[in-house]
Amino acid sequence: MTDNIQLCTTEKCTGCKACGDICPIKCITFKEDSEGFYTPDINRDVCIKCGRCMKTCPVITPPTDTNTHNPKTYHAYSLNQQTVKSSSSGGIFVELAKSIISQGGIVCGVTQIKGSLKSVNIAIDKFDDIQLLQGSKYVQSDASNIYSTAIKALTNGQKVLFSGTPCQIAGMKNAVGKNKENLFLVEVICHGVPSYRFFKRYLNQVSNLSPSYFEFKNNAIWDYDTIMYDNRNRKHILIAKKDFYMKTFLNEEIFQNACYSCPFAKLPRQADITLGDYWGIENYEPHNSINKSGNSVILINNEKGMSLLNAIESACYISEVELKNVVKRNHNIYEPSKYKPQRATIYSDMDRLSLSDMAKKYNHRFTIRNYLGFLKRRIKEIFI
Repeated sequence: MTDNIQLCTTEKCTGCKACGDICPIKCITFKEDSEGFYTPDINRDVCIKCGRCMKTCPVITPPTDTNTHNPKTYHAYSLNQQTVKSSSSGGIFVELAKSIISQGGIVCGVTQIKGSLKSVNIAIDKFDDIQLLQGSKYVQSDASNIYSTAIKALTNGQKVLFSGTPCQIAGMKNAVGKNKENLFLVEVICHGVPSYRFFKRYLNQVSNLSPSYFEFKNNAIWDYDTIMYDNRNRKHILIAKKDFYMKTFLNEEIFQNACYSCPFAKLPRQADITLGDYWGIENYEPHNSINKSGNSVILINNEKGMSLLNAIESACYISEVELKNVVKRNHNIYEPSKYKPQRATIYSDMDRLSLSDMAKKYNHRFTIRNYLGFLKRRIKEIFI
């Protein structure tokens, strides 16, 4: 029993939702703060003061570091070129997911709900559903119930591939306790997360296209360019250098406040495997080893991670590389994103200013007129 139940403050909470999922009487709910980020709220009238929420919260109770400080690092991509084209980087997550499902396991990851464009954590157990989890989602996901879903599968003897942000991985490690033998953890190299409310505000202003789906990758090239599907299922390519949302994301201006002091953006990492893009690869690897559609970087953080990689080696190109080269364009491997002064006002301004006024105030060369002109002149519309 714990008499004084205190969860994270808004400034420190990552919104991983592990505390609410693990609560045996479900007395913890989540509300959106003034910026749209998830924060926990306890019904103290029904709380039994068991303390499981505090023991599960990865910020209050950091998981024990057992992973290596010097992970083996690899450049990799799937040998199935269509898998690479439909993935954010090299398609390695797809191959890992196929391996676990082929053994009767489940895969936990993030999907985007068509229409609302909300990102949510789900579990799948079918090959055809892997595509639901493909692609980056540069927005905070709703992880409600994903931890208990994974724990139930583990209790039933199934293997579980659990993927997410480092804070979600840390929450899962605390939530599962000692039943970890069949749990395989995969984390992304995370910059930080904007709120869903901010993302929706951007979409509502950027055009009159009534977007129904959003892909944070242009399959034609390996870059940060994104694709928006309108309500007629037409595809519109948004160039990252001209897009307000991606510019503010890449400039690290719109993340949750807790992201700027993230305790998990460091070595050793939280998961068995860390996945990301191998940005800057052209400076370090042979030209003929680079896949023009996407290249993954893999950090193997423990023996379980190596067993995962060994299980998919026949389906992938894999080459060991130097960690020091990878971190030059992936600084979030060892440190959080840097807080920018404009972060203090950008969320409140987004609620009251037009997107063109936002771009002017935050020194982004962008206006609605120019953007619509760009759409008219240069964006490809592909009916599929």
